[in-house]
Amino acid sequence: MREAIGQVMTEDIDDRDIVPIVAISWTEKSFELANRWIKLPQIKAADIHFMLVKENEEVEFI
Repeated sequence: MREAIGQVMTEDIDDRDIVPIVAISWTEKSFELANRWIKLPQIKAADIHFMLVKENEEVEFI
């Protein structure tokens, strides 16, 4: 998850139509971390969102 965030943060995205998203498998821990990290100033400044994918292919956006 940290590596994916780092990759998104180092990309030079000038197109406002592109939404930076980190897609990861849904686990209780990834859900907890995404909800905590979405509040961090660095994540807010980069406008990063999280997409958590469950085993049943259900997707939850944070």
